[in-house]
Amino acid sequence: MPQLFEHFIKDKIFYLVQEYINGKTIHEKIKSEETFTEKEVRKILEDILQILEFIHRRNVIHRDIKPANLIERESDNKICLIDFGAGKTISNWIATRATIIGTNNYMPWEQVRGYPQPCSDIY
Repeated sequence: MPQLFEHFIKDKIFYLVQEYINGKTIHEKIKSEETFTEKEVRKILEDILQILEFIHRRNVIHRDIKPANLIERESDNKICLIDFGAGKTISNWIATRATIIGTNNYMPWEQVRGYPQPCSDIY
């Protein structure tokens, strides 16, 4: 995950200043017809699951996990999850309906209905 350097509100708009991750997204790799070995797929999945464990333990749901939001960092080949603009704190997530945020074809049914859960990130 990119390091968060700063956050602030200006003219009623919320801004996050994060570390720039140099690398290629999984989406870019797929579009360039790059293939992945089974070992590479396992590494990608392990990296993603470690990130999800980290954010879910902090009561955050990403809500927009897709190949375009996964970057393989050039410096160490670790997968980084980016674009937390759709992220949601999960305190009271059961009781309240959330704004529907995400990308079609990557959202589970409960998220489409406005009730995202931690398992929504694994869909």
